[in-house]
Amino acid sequence: MLAHYNTKAPVSIAVDDSDSAVGAVLQQCIGQAWQPLAFFSRRSNDTESRYSTFGRELLVMYCAVRHF
Repeated sequence: MLAHYNTKAPVSIAVDDSDSAVGAVLQQCIGQAWQPLAFFSRRSNDTESRYSTFGRELLVMYCAVRHF
């Protein structure tokens, strides 16, 4: 379940990638737990699927920051 944004809570973006897709979650820390605020995912195109692991991680970070 998505949480409501708290302006006083720390916020982070967690990312993940695979050969076929990239994804991210915008989350905030309340107490000791991270709560999701929003999700992002999309399929990788043929060129992106051939990127190195590091390249795909950079790609998903870039896409997530632009999305959120």
